[in-house]
This record gives sequence, structure tokens and C-alpha cells, in this order.
Amino acid sequence: HGDLDGDGIVSPREILRMIYIDNIGKFWGPTYQDWADLGVNECELTGITCSSSGRITKIDLSNANLCSSGDRQPGPIKFCLGIPSEIGLLTDLEVFQASRRQYVRGTIPTE
Repeated sequence: HGDLDGDGIVSPREILRMIYIDNIGKFWGPTYQDWADLGVNECELTGITCSSSGRITKIDLSNANLCSSGDRQPGPIKFCLGIPSEIGLLTDLEVFQASRRQYVRGTIPTE
């Protein structure tokens, strides 16, 4: 579910979309709805910080309702898959912040 455009490469934008889908992004809150639109550049997304060269250095999802059902309750386990291993392909990522997100399941990949 990562290579959405079929070019054989999972782009940084596609990785962010995977995080959105795998953590029930439609309930994160209105400021995060642009994450669903692949036409929005990754550096313009809420919670994303990029370097001057346009590479993702920080993902801050502290204010996103990760893995929520939309009513501040945990979402269905089968739809909350956690952080995909592809996050390791974001080689310039220095910070991943998701404090106060008690419903996230799984582990954060080490690579």
C-alpha cells in the first residue's frame, strides 16, 4: 500500500500517507486532513518540518488524534496498524514526536 503512483519507489510523500492511513488519519483533526491529498507537498503538511533542501527532518503528530475513532475513544485495532517500517526510508528524519497519543499501537521502527 506504499507505492501509490506505481513508479517502483516509495516517496517521502507516500510514506506520510501510509502513516496517515495506518493510524486512522481521517480522525486526526481538521488541520491534518491535507495528509490525505497526495497533491499536497510533504513540506506543506501540518506537523512536518523540512530542511532547506526539502527533506523531512521532523514529524510532529502531538496534536493529531492518532488511532482514535473520532470521539476520543480508541479506534478499531484492525485499522490502527502503527508506524510503518518505511519511515526508516526518511533518512534525514531526526525527530518523530507523537506525545499524548495513548491509542497508537505497535512499535516505532528502529531503522
